Amino acid sequence: MNKNIYIIVVAVALIVVISGISIWLLLSAKNLPLSENEQILIQEQPASPNTAGQEQTNNSQQASTTQSATQLLSYQDALKIYGGANLRVQLSLNNYNVCIVNPANPVFKKGVKVMFDNRINAKTMLYLDGVAYSIPAYGYKIITLTTTKPLPHTMRVDCNKGKNNAQIILQK
Repeated sequence: MNKNIYIIVVAVALIVVISGISIWLLLSAKNLPLSENEQILIQEQPASPNTAGQEQTNNSQQASTTQSATQLLSYQDALKIYGGANLRVQLSLNNYNVCIVNPANPVFKKGVKVMFDNRINAKTMLYLDGVAYSIPAYGYKIITLTTTKPLPHTMRVDCNKGKNNAQIILQK
């Protein structure tokens, strides 16, 4: 009987220790130093539909979004500029590894530059009205949102293999 109690106590202690270590690792991961991808913004070119594994998009979809010139901003500077002005959209994963876009339904004026901030530890494919953008792990892109369609226009936002993860409303 004493041997069974001892085994149970040791098992419970191991579970508590392992859980504590796991929680500590998860919480400390938020304080990791910035990656090289967060230090500079790579040139903003939509990913080729062939390299993204997607079907060829038509010209009206290609005209839905355009990208701004390459910016050489540190991640902290980009956060100050775009986060402070509420021009930041974060990409992350939920518990089921589904891409979450936050905010999910923002409203922006046509022509505004928005920071798409990938908080996922892997390259993420972002699609705005079908136009593909590759964002490196823990990286970001500044994308000028525009459309040739009448305003207001609701842009479909797809993230990785997900569809309709969010939508962006463009206004005059």
